[in-house]
Amino acid sequence: MSDLTINSTRLLNNGVKIPVLGLGTSETSPSIKEQARIFGYGIEAGYRMLDTAWSYQTERGVAEAIKASGLPREHFFITTKLASMAIHLGEREIIRNFEDSLRNLQTDYIDLYMIHWPPHGLLQQTWKLMEYFYYSGHVRALGISNCKRRDWLEIMISCNVKPQVQQDEFNPLRMNEYNRIYCEEHNIYFEAFSPLQRSGLVNNKILLEMAEKYNKEVNQIILRWDVQHGITPVPRSANRDHIFANANIFDFELAEEDMRKIDGLNVEAISNRDMDNFNF
Repeated sequence: MSDLTINSTRLLNNGVKIPVLGLGTSETSPSIKEQARIFGYGIEAGYRMLDTAWSYQTERGVAEAIKASGLPREHFFITTKLASMAIHLGEREIIRNFEDSLRNLQTDYIDLYMIHWPPHGLLQQTWKLMEYFYYSGHVRALGISNCKRRDWLEIMISCNVKPQVQQDEFNPLRMNEYNRIYCEEHNIYFEAFSPLQRSGLVNNKILLEMAEKYNKEVNQIILRWDVQHGITPVPRSANRDHIFANANIFDFELAEEDMRKIDGLNVEAISNRDMDNFNF
């Protein structure tokens, strides 16, 4: 049996430790009070990595949940993201967006700060500001979400700080192999949003058979598969029972043959937005 627990971490390429499981916070509730209650369930369940973004409008809810927990700030790994809108408005707006996130989160540093949607033609100059935030000590690690191989190439030819994380879609139907191979070769850690394929896998025959075999739910099988692939998934839910169930993946281990069966479901099916055509 693996000795992984919800408190386990992995090392990024700059020595920062990232938890093996995170809690997504998008599309939960427009109410800050309700957000804090939902994210508080996650903290109660043992999550210490909270994944938010300026555009989710959940940063303040994350801050309130952390405050209500009574736990020190350093016990948490907070991820947030730079809004695409700010990038297109220029340097001053990027800085304002970053400072907004710090205020919303009621913290003086962010554990992982990411470009939410890579701006075509603006990536290199944006990355220079990301590096500035990093060198200032207000950011511990940098990353990119929703990116393609060309985005990595654009950054890597001129960066002083190599990205530590890529956050992208990863689930049994979309293993994102092209990008993951690049990340593995360059020691860039992969993090999974939409790990449960927006609940699109709950009736999959192979996963249902495994759920019965291990006496677990389908979502738990998928999240355990993520973790055994060396990837941090960040499942999202507003339901207390689901939040707790998603955290309960450390008392079993998938056999290698079952890992391969799940891998075999991959057809690189994209459920995310079109990364070449977005207007936000």
